[in-house]
Amino acid sequence: MLRAVGLVLALLSLPAMAQALGTALRDCAECPEMVVVPVGHTRLASGGSARISEPFLVGKFEATFVEYAACMRAVECACCPDDRGWDRGRHPVIDFTWHDAQDYVAWLSKRTKMEPSP
Repeated sequence: MLRAVGLVLALLSLPAMAQALGTALRDCAECPEMVVVPVGHTRLASGGSARISEPFLVGKFEATFVEYAACMRAVECACCPDDRGWDRGRHPVIDFTWHDAQDYVAWLSKRTKMEPSP
């Protein structure tokens, strides 16, 4: 089981972009806030660089218990990650598995009608 501070969202491919790059987007009330990562080059922590060949969306913040609960209500995500007494609400989801994270991304992709990038 992962003991992560927050749920890292898989990158979602964008259809034709009507929004300005860098703009924060939210497709639904229970969806996380996302930002556009534009085409171009970026430096990697390793010192190398990577080319981004098409824009994509990524979560602006870690997924919260509130956002994950929407997936649980839709019966797409496993029930009840433990908050370990830290409280739930707008705090980042903790104490979940890699498979739980994949289920959340699949639900988010269906909810926003976007497909995860390969």
